[in-house]
Order: sequence, then structure tokens, then C-alpha cells
Amino acid sequence: MEKRKLLSFFLSALKKIRDYEPFTFSNNRHRKNKQIQTQSLNPSQSLFAVLFVISVTFVTTSCSDNDHPGTDRPMEDSTYYFSKSMNIIELQSKLPNEEIKNLPPEDAEKYFGERFQLSQAEKLIFWNDSLLIVKPGNLSSKYKLSWKKDDLYLYNDITNTWEYCGKRNGESAFILNTGLYWIKGNNMNGTLSILGQSYSLLSYEELLEYLGGNSLNANKQIVWLKMQYVFDQKPEVKL
Repeated sequence: MEKRKLLSFFLSALKKIRDYEPFTFSNNRHRKNKQIQTQSLNPSQSLFAVLFVISVTFVTTSCSDNDHPGTDRPMEDSTYYFSKSMNIIELQSKLPNEEIKNLPPEDAEKYFGERFQLSQAEKLIFWNDSLLIVKPGNLSSKYKLSWKKDDLYLYNDITNTWEYCGKRNGESAFILNTGLYWIKGNNMNGTLSILGQSYSLLSYEELLEYLGGNSLNANKQIVWLKMQYVFDQKPEVKL
């Protein structure tokens, strides 16, 4: 139902942009509601608005805002993996019209705040063709999965594609890829800030390509964080 609402908003916004009608976007997912209003859009403003809608739609559907209180009940033959360690592979920042720079890993929480903690999966539950990723606060995300040898792919039902997320490591371990990104851009209508998460993006270059390339993002500030979580297979302990 949530995805249908997003699609409805997306199509409505595109129509209003095409017809140069004012429209307002209100984001109620955050503690402080944010509104962005466009008026009398010229062609360049319309292009920005379209890119904005696409970006917000992508972030809303790909980051952990999809998480919901764990209500799924895996079958008894499920396989459980529990978090063992987390490694920060890279933390990078690009200021407007500058080259990307490496940052010290310990600055990750400075840029991503509580999202850094909430993104850390605690448990993976595999059963049949599904994967349940459990995070702090018993939030969980369910995905349809497919294996290609030791590589795991999750189905994105928005784009109807299979996306890489991690791999088996030996007989009883699994490595989960996790990327966080923060994007801040300015235009004549104000400031746009986006915070997102993805299991499929493996590098800053892939993030940039997904967002439309360097030319569309040259004047934006971007922070990229790549992490790998290591999980060990263990039996579920019921208290």
C-alpha cells in the first residue's frame, strides 16, 4: 500500500511539473515535516523538480524507511545468522565542484547520526526463497532472494531487478554489504537534503551513476559510507 501511495505521488508530481502547476511535497517520515514548493517553473526548474521527485522516490523505497516492526514468522527450518562484526570499508566526502576526499572512519556517526546505528543489521533469517533482515528495535525488512553460487541477490519490486547484496564466506558465515549516503544540494527554491541506504551500491562511482552522473551532481555535497557486516550461522535461541 505504501508503494502504491509513492507511485501515485510520483505520477501526480510529474503531471503538475509538466503542466507548470505549483505543487508541494510534504515528507511526514521525519520528525520535522519538510515542504518544498515550486512556482511558475521554467524548463530548467522543471528538470530539477523531476530529478528531485525521482531521487526522493528512490530514497524512500531503497533505504531503511521500508523497515517495519517484525511480524513475519519464518518457518521452523529457517537458517539464522547473527552479527559478529562490522567493518567500515570507506567513508568519502565531496564538496560542491570539488574532488571526492577520504575521511577517517570514526567520523561516520558525525555525518549519519542515529541512521548509522539503525542501519546495523543484528540478525539475518533465511527460509525458502526469502530473507528477513532484522535491525535494532525489532525493525525488519523482508526480501525475495536468489543465489548465484555464493553471491546473494535481492529482488527490487520497484525496478523489477535483482540486486547484489552480499556473499557467503565459507561454510557458516555471510558478508552483508551496506551503503549509506547523504546528499545536499541548493537551488533557487531552497536546500534539498537526502539521506539514504542501499545494500546494492558498492562504491561512490556507482552511487554517482545511479543519481544521474557527475554533471547532475557537480554542485552538490555528497557523503558516501560503505560498510560490510559479518554474520555467523547459529541456531536460534528462544528465551
